[in-house]
Amino acid sequence: MCRACRALSMNRTQRTWICTRCGIRDPAAHIYAAREYFTLIDETLTNRQFRKFCQLESRSIAFRLLRTLDVDVTGEWKSRVYQLPEKKK
Repeated sequence: MCRACRALSMNRTQRTWICTRCGIRDPAAHIYAAREYFTLIDETLTNRQFRKFCQLESRSIAFRLLRTLDVDVTGEWKSRVYQLPEKKK
């Protein structure tokens, strides 16, 4: 979601996200999208789910973006799962 105009669609172009409505650029939009996914849909996220949610085609770009998130990672290769870190008491 665009943080400026609240539009629900942003496209990934040249290492940044561009809002389809207002044209604002946000290189960190994937971080907010992942937070929304964790809040609204599930507490775990795979590369495939992330690509579908963010409308990305490339597995390698999705992997690169997922690595920038502050999340716990379990598994390797095709069984890799991302989830929010557990809150420390």
